Amino acid sequence: MEYLSYPKDISPLLSQKAFLALFHASPCPIVLLNEPGCILKANEAFCAQFGFTSTAIIGKNLNSLFLTDSQREEGEHVDTTIARGMPVYKETIRHMADGTPLQVHLSAIPIMHAGRLIARMAVYWDITPLRTAERKYRDIFTHSVEGIFQTTPQGRYLEANPALARIYGYDSPEELINDLQDISKQLYVDPGRRDVFLEHMRTRGRVSHFESRIRRKDGTIIWIAEHARSVYDSEGKPRYFEGAVVDITQRKHAEALLQASEEEYRTIFETTGTASVILEKDERISRANSEFFRLTGYGPDHISQGLYFEDIVAPSDRKHILHAGTTGPEYCLTQTGPHELCIRTIGGDIRDVVVTEATLSGSHRKVVSLLDITERKKAELMLRHQAFHDPLTNLPNRFLLMDRLEHAIRRAKRGNNHFAVLFMDMDRFKLINDSLGHIIGDRLLTHMAAKVRSCLREEDTLARFGGDEFVILAEDLRDPPQPVRIAQRILQGLQTPVEVNGNTIHISTSIGIVLGSSRYMRAEQIIRDADTAMYRAKAMGKGCYAIFDEDMHTMAVQRLDIENELRKGIKHRDFVLYYQPIINLTDQSIIGFESLVRWNHPRKGLVGPDEFIPIAEETGLIVPLGEWVLFESCRQMNDWLQRFPSHQEMLIHVNVSGIQLKQAGFPDRVRTCLQTTGLPSRCLKLEITESMLMSLEDRAVTILDAIRKQHVQIGIDDFGTGYSSLSYLHRFPVDTLKIDRSFVLGLDKNNDNAKIVKAIISLAHALGLNVVAEGIETARHLTMLGSMRCEYGQGYHFSHPLPAHQVAGMLGRA
Repeated sequence: MEYLSYPKDISPLLSQKAFLALFHASPCPIVLLNEPGCILKANEAFCAQFGFTSTAIIGKNLNSLFLTDSQREEGEHVDTTIARGMPVYKETIRHMADGTPLQVHLSAIPIMHAGRLIARMAVYWDITPLRTAERKYRDIFTHSVEGIFQTTPQGRYLEANPALARIYGYDSPEELINDLQDISKQLYVDPGRRDVFLEHMRTRGRVSHFESRIRRKDGTIIWIAEHARSVYDSEGKPRYFEGAVVDITQRKHAEALLQASEEEYRTIFETTGTASVILEKDERISRANSEFFRLTGYGPDHISQGLYFEDIVAPSDRKHILHAGTTGPEYCLTQTGPHELCIRTIGGDIRDVVVTEATLSGSHRKVVSLLDITERKKAELMLRHQAFHDPLTNLPNRFLLMDRLEHAIRRAKRGNNHFAVLFMDMDRFKLINDSLGHIIGDRLLTHMAAKVRSCLREEDTLARFGGDEFVILAEDLRDPPQPVRIAQRILQGLQTPVEVNGNTIHISTSIGIVLGSSRYMRAEQIIRDADTAMYRAKAMGKGCYAIFDEDMHTMAVQRLDIENELRKGIKHRDFVLYYQPIINLTDQSIIGFESLVRWNHPRKGLVGPDEFIPIAEETGLIVPLGEWVLFESCRQMNDWLQRFPSHQEMLIHVNVSGIQLKQAGFPDRVRTCLQTTGLPSRCLKLEITESMLMSLEDRAVTILDAIRKQHVQIGIDDFGTGYSSLSYLHRFPVDTLKIDRSFVLGLDKNNDNAKIVKAIISLAHALGLNVVAEGIETARHLTMLGSMRCEYGQGYHFSHPLPAHQVAGMLGRA
């Protein structure tokens, strides 16, 4: 905790009972900060809202407590504004102690005395429920079947939902809003209807069932009914109109039929373009138009012989019609407004229709229109399926999985569901995809999906989560070991090699298992833990599974902390290079140095690369870090060459990550680094690990050739620990093999090690390569390597890695 003292100018305020009572009793979270931004006081509402305890946060810097790296700029802006004596009011995101994000309204208020800032107060209002409600309203607005609008009194659209765009014939609400600049002139067939509408709004403030003819975008004319109200400002003036629109064209057609003379009616009935029938009181069809015959396959003979409306209704939908009489086949439709129904044609095909009916004036007969929407329903079904399924494997996608997982959590909380989540990631998929192509990669994914699906129960959900990641949700489990048996079946099933386009491919997967429980609140938490367990399984080797425990979560959080600190370290240049001499084993002279990066951590001190390089490579931070190491190594070596002219042949050995090498334009960045630092290219040697070189294969040749053309040397690091053979080396433009220290350390203890080292040296010389031995720690090591004609070496026998100033002293004495 930082040392805190209350500014003397604010002490009277803090001693006032009224202020303290208001501060602590306020339902809004409030914190009082000193001028640098450290917490002096926090009320109970603040601690309860964000999940902190008062004793744990007093003295902490509020920005460090609350803000993520991406919010640092926002925090600096607030601090700057407050420092100028101006308050800040804004909507932003703040995270609870457990990491849960909240949408809040922040009021940051400076407390001034004698023209200077002495303290500040931050007041928060949780607006997460408000924004959630707004999103729910927006969902209703977007998915409503009625057209919903908001217009200015002058006749321009401010808001329109997709349903309104469809009714008016536009592809999107945005197109409608941009196109319809004057409603009265562009929309209404009779511009006078807009005047009537405005008069109603002026005198009554609303309209209901306001019917008008309007012109759609394509020029066709339809009937609509509007329901709207006026929304007023504080002075009682109308701000805007809002309401809903319904397409009543079919109903108006039916009304037109009723109002026309028999001859006119017959003409309209036949040419309406919609399948229409007249039903008698007993629901018998007494007349039908040609569109009805075309739609259903029935003919005039069927009508004359007696065809009832029930006869054309699909059996699955007959529940939508009721028996209306006690004797005889009397039926009636149960819904009077437009509604969907399935009908069956004479050939047995099922068609989806929208049914609209109207009662004939002065009789019990009804006119029923049937609009065929079968193709539209098929398209909607296809779109709905595509929205929730992966197009390659046809498995549920991430969205459908998360929905089912949320449902499983709710069931678990009710105590009637034991479930598990298995997170799978295919081993070496990127290597296979990059080397054999995306088509083969896609076929492997579909094969894996089918194989895994065959290992599951019908009720289990298998989803493609993304890329080569799959997730299984298994519910209603009988016992805890059941998900382990599922994982074992999957791993066993994937052991059979796959033949794809003449390629025999061995695939495996790493599986992380989480046993569901009521402690989980959200699906994202379970996926997070399953992903963590999967990475533990991957670390155990290919084709393994691991069950999540809390220690994994702790380690994951620690890794995330290291990643965040690493980002800060790279930004603030908290790194330093140490240099280990590389020695000519014949005359013990220095022929170069290997640069080794250390992290000068602000709290932990000097941290070795084993603790942060794997995380840097996993997160991609190795790219900016590696570029800094390359630049600083070249700059330092050039400085030594200028200061010590007798050592002009020295080389600086710099380790390069595979991720760096794969970056587009890496050879160009090497050229730029040499030009910027002034180091001669002959004095730079880039070291690349054996396994990384083999994973790149043909691409490595292209990349290394481009680097070698600059006269930069290439060395293979840790040779002997990968899976290559020396027979591959002639393909790659390399100059040096560096024998891994594990072989050198065992030279005088293991005769096999000595044979391996000797063989590597002999074959390397046969290929025209020189050899550097790592890990020389004893005079015995030096003697044995000299007898094997190894040219160069490094290790503690000669020197530990040294900071730059000690290297300068060593070169000055040499």
